Amino acid sequence: MSLNSLIWKFCPKVVGCGRNVAEIAAYLGTCVYNDGQSSLVSVAKKLDLLINKKMKMHFQILDKLRIKKAEKRVSEQSHEARKTKRLKVIKDNENMRMKEGDVYVPGGF
Repeated sequence: MSLNSLIWKFCPKVVGCGRNVAEIAAYLGTCVYNDGQSSLVSVAKKLDLLINKKMKMHFQILDKLRIKKAEKRVSEQSHEARKTKRLKVIKDNENMRMKEGDVYVPGGF
């Protein structure tokens, strides 16, 4: 998820808000973007808000899901890149063989 989408999640464009609310949304979005949902627990502590164990666990679960999703995306992208590279090498070798013809013929010089 991009930083902008996180900011607009905290401060939707369809709801009019002032500069202070937009700044707070930017700060919260940056915290979540850099450190995950669990960073909101430390923000709540600084504001003397009470966060129960279920909320902490929920944030941790969201962070784990985000990490798994990112790892899967990277894995899929690297797999596709390796596959594309391998096919390119095969195609280049085939083109070179077609261009040069048979280089080695048994019994021939």
